[in-house]
Amino acid sequence: MSEIAGPHCRAPLADTDVDNFSEALANAGNDMSRDFGIPFELDIGGERRMVHRHIGEAVYRIGRESFLNAFQSDGTTRVFSRLNFGSETLQLTVRDNGFFDPAQAPGDHDDGLAADRSAGEMEARARRAGASLAVHARPHGTEVVLDVPATLAYCDAGMEVARKLVPGRPDMHASGM
Repeated sequence: MSEIAGPHCRAPLADTDVDNFSEALANAGNDMSRDFGIPFELDIGGERRMVHRHIGEAVYRIGRESFLNAFQSDGTTRVFSRLNFGSETLQLTVRDNGFFDPAQAPGDHDDGLAADRSAGEMEARARRAGASLAVHARPHGTEVVLDVPATLAYCDAGMEVARKLVPGRPDMHASGM
């Protein structure tokens, strides 16, 4: 099943040949896993739902950048990610078990500027999608969490809201109220 819907849907995501962004995420992670020689896992939870194309693009691009950052983290031996189709949010979590020195500010090493730019670009992309992005750096790895509200992420969210507001009217949708 395609997970992409909305205007200009059913076309491949940019830089991929699939219209299923969870498959595109898995492909990106698996390719990096082969390149870096580090195990990668993508767990998918919840009931898969159709998402708007621009949300699928944003989640894919933020996920791909998060994967790359995780694989490049010093001492990483495993990258884990979870894509959860929740009732309140579409959530992507990416974790690595690499080494992070909290005393070392991002600008204190050679790739600090690139890391700052990468994080800034991911945050800007999340904001444009109406999502929130949190990065948690810990001594034994980093975790990136992207949350997209269900009302923005899922194509059927408007109908879901309308059904709650107008019981017995399955044909009523949010844009018609």
